[in-house]
Amino acid sequence: MRIIKCIVWCVLVVMIVAIIGVSIYNNDNVNTIMHNFLNYLNLLVVPFGVILGILYGYPLLKQKITEGHIGKQFDLIQETNRMIRIECLNLKQKVNPNLTERDTPLTIEYLNTISNDIDHLNKLSIDASSDIHTYLNLLSKSIVALKKIIKDNVIEGDTYAMWYFNLFISHHLSYIQSIAGLIRPIPSNRDLKKMSIITDDLAPYVKNNIYYTIEGIEHSLDSSATSTSSVAFISHSRTVSPNCSYFYACYNAVNKVAPVVRCMYHDQIYAPAILALNMQDTGKLIDKVLFKVMRLSLIGYKLDKNVVTESTSCDLYYTSTSVLGLVNDENFIKTSEDAYINSPSFSQIEILNFKPLGQRVVMIKVSASDLEILFLQNRSILEDKMLAELNTTHA
Repeated sequence: MRIIKCIVWCVLVVMIVAIIGVSIYNNDNVNTIMHNFLNYLNLLVVPFGVILGILYGYPLLKQKITEGHIGKQFDLIQETNRMIRIECLNLKQKVNPNLTERDTPLTIEYLNTISNDIDHLNKLSIDASSDIHTYLNLLSKSIVALKKIIKDNVIEGDTYAMWYFNLFISHHLSYIQSIAGLIRPIPSNRDLKKMSIITDDLAPYVKNNIYYTIEGIEHSLDSSATSTSSVAFISHSRTVSPNCSYFYACYNAVNKVAPVVRCMYHDQIYAPAILALNMQDTGKLIDKVLFKVMRLSLIGYKLDKNVVTESTSCDLYYTSTSVLGLVNDENFIKTSEDAYINSPSFSQIEILNFKPLGQRVVMIKVSASDLEILFLQNRSILEDKMLAELNTTHA
């Protein structure tokens, strides 16, 4: 395309120079030759005009179409966000905690009703901004997980009241409603980017594998655990979760410790995020498998301040999704290492209470002051780790 433009401009320059030269140098023979030459060039004016129109008109037309597409997508996102705000307002009235008795038990039937309402919001958010779609998807998955936890009695000792559940849902809906009212930035880069649906070695052997996207306009889910939506979801859930079952349900939705670590960083504390088997790296396959399998992940924590002693304790909740009975092994927890930052786990932390809550979850009570010290000792390591996670696709 650039070469054709150069040729056209060269021809035009030659014509202009020739006309100027003839007008300066007046000679009959030259005039005759030039007259014939200009007659031929005159025949080329229309084709050259068409070529120039295509060369310079197509990019402008492409830009206009792209701008129109951006405008339509932007309007669609804003309109969908507006609809979600209205739906959130209606649902908040339905789950208003102030209209619920505190001792009313939470039933599976009621859970199913609210789950269907959230699922409707989740489907509606497909055309909304990516952060809202991701947040609603996490909320929908957490409610499904909570239903299974309650049905299978996964967490021992937890009770479930409708008032706390409504407070949990209402709090999340308020956050969604607030971010749905934000004005989304219009993409500064309006160039179409060619993408491949299949990008691996199979790509040369399939057809219709190309699509175009505009950076900055995104409807899809953000699967990264380091995304704003994932961190905000865990942060808001931690604030209003009444018991361990909610922590476990929300962790099942995200399935990564990265959001919990960022919440602790915000609170200026740190507890071992991943408890792994303390063993020497022998390079053997069986040892590598054991190191990956024999581990507990931090799913949530709750700070509790004693008004009388003015001391603050912290309940840490860990889960093992692969090895049953691991949560009952207090010795494993005391001798484990923190695989998240590669350091000893509870060697510097006094365990005040150790309580398994079923086969999947254990509660460990420690002093918040110990976690504050651990945070100060590992702050730079944590910051480097969190920055490294941003470059990981599914951190």
